[in-house]
Amino acid sequence: MLHLVFDLDQTLYQQEPFSYNTLKQNPYLNFLLEMLTYNKLIFTNATIPHAVLCLDIIGISKHFTTTVGRDTIKDLKPFKSAYEKFILFNKIPPSDHVFFFEDMLENLQMAKTFGWITFYIGKENMNHLPYVDMSFRTIENALEYFIERK
Repeated sequence: MLHLVFDLDQTLYQQEPFSYNTLKQNPYLNFLLEMLTYNKLIFTNATIPHAVLCLDIIGISKHFTTTVGRDTIKDLKPFKSAYEKFILFNKIPPSDHVFFFEDMLENLQMAKTFGWITFYIGKENMNHLPYVDMSFRTIENALEYFIERK
């Protein structure tokens, strides 16, 4: 099975500084997520109420089977225990493929130790790093690339 795992802040939306008042629906991201029929999960250091509210405002919450936050597993990325608990919580067997979309390099580095395929989302090109498989400026760019090759 293939799982698409997404960080929330600065990955699914890029807003600095953050404000609920300026967060808005993203119909194009909704469309891209709709095209991907794989299991989609949220793995965030945010709380569940924050994550759910943001996903609802953006208009994409319906696409995710599970949202795991710091109040779910009591650990934070990039600690190894957070990834272990995320895997157990979602019952992801070692034979499954995990594609991880994240804006924090240290989180991608730990994910790589679990054999995950890593996608860096950010302004800089990080393809030169051994623990970054692909680097994209936005989540939309990453999903467009992913859809073109599926």
